[in-house]
Amino acid sequence: KVYKLLCVITLSIFTLSIYAQKEIIKVIPDYKIGQSEAGTVGNLNDTIAYVAANQGCGNVIFELERDAFYYSINEIRPEQQNLHVRAVDGDGRRPIIMSAANPDDGDFNQIFYEFTGHITLEGLHILGVTTEGSQLDQALRTDAEDLRVIVHDCIIEKYRDRVLRMNNVGTKAYFTDCIIRNMGQHTG
Repeated sequence: KVYKLLCVITLSIFTLSIYAQKEIIKVIPDYKIGQSEAGTVGNLNDTIAYVAANQGCGNVIFELERDAFYYSINEIRPEQQNLHVRAVDGDGRRPIIMSAANPDDGDFNQIFYEFTGHITLEGLHILGVTTEGSQLDQALRTDAEDLRVIVHDCIIEKYRDRVLRMNNVGTKAYFTDCIIRNMGQHTG
């Protein structure tokens, strides 16, 4: 009986570990430090939107290359889905995420905006200045109740107002080993 019980427990743990594994999607950078010119703009937006529409983001980790820029051309907010974005392990500068002009209308948009699912960000450099030098209002904004915001080992800087805005109740935010600097209105 003990042997059967042990086999059932082992099989259950093995089965749970298989289902708990997340798919890792490596996102191509818009610009790699050392390149002579930038590539396309909005790869991070396009990749997340495609995955959200076709399979959902809940079981996915979006991995960003180090020594690279990712230009966000729209708000990143998969509707009613969790989002996990992290830097690839290794040496080099954190991947920089910053707002760039949307090619369709020329507007600059907030980056992680009006979330309705849990969000985890790891090892990123989130810059609150656009490619044209104007400042964005906030780094993160949640828009649903009882969300979880986890930000680990990130640099967040140069936002005009705040790091996190919560338009709801019950949201829990955890910032660990982060650098938050150069906040507030900047001139010049």
